[in-house]
Amino acid sequence: MDLIYRKKKYREFLSKLYELKGQSSNQTIESNPNTAINYQLVELLSELRGKADLVFTRNAYILLAFPLSLILVYRSYYDGLGITFGLLICVFLFFLISHFIMKNLIKVNITKSRKKDESSENGLVHIWDKINYVNSVINIKTYRFILLAGFYILFFPILLAYLYQVIYILNASLVVWILSYILSVSYWTIYYYHDIAFYLELKELVNGIKKQLTSISME
Repeated sequence: MDLIYRKKKYREFLSKLYELKGQSSNQTIESNPNTAINYQLVELLSELRGKADLVFTRNAYILLAFPLSLILVYRSYYDGLGITFGLLICVFLFFLISHFIMKNLIKVNITKSRKKDESSENGLVHIWDKINYVNSVINIKTYRFILLAGFYILFFPILLAYLYQVIYILNASLVVWILSYILSVSYWTIYYYHDIAFYLELKELVNGIKKQLTSISME
């Protein structure tokens, strides 16, 4: 149900933006770019300022990371500093790398935000600054879902394999591991595809706005 709801919300918002873009193309944006293009950017920002994606990704991480960490710590206690402990370290490294990726994107976003808020006598320069800021917001939200999808694709099979060991009191065979990864890659790629595709499509819309503004700047 959650996936169906998100797909519906995405379709509604994209439909609204494409309609807005079509209306703007009929306006005389050459004479007043602050009217049509700026309105498109305002509509984009009104959607992107929501934190639903942040709440969703945090909850999704907890849903997998908590049981996975518990079972890896439990198995590491019995197996010692072996493969299981190494997998636990890999989970930690994934979160560490993800933290630095997101921290860098947020740092860029803060810089773009300050630039956007600076006063400028040139209306076109101000719109370019706003476009760069919108792009940085889209990058943050896109990478949130890319990293989340990567986390599930990589580590969900590990949870499945170790649950198999707990339930059947039998070490997971190579077949179990292969099936777990096939299931994980296919299911989670499809599950998170619409989230990532949505933000990539927003990126394309922003690129369309940039082309409009570039054509105006060159005249």
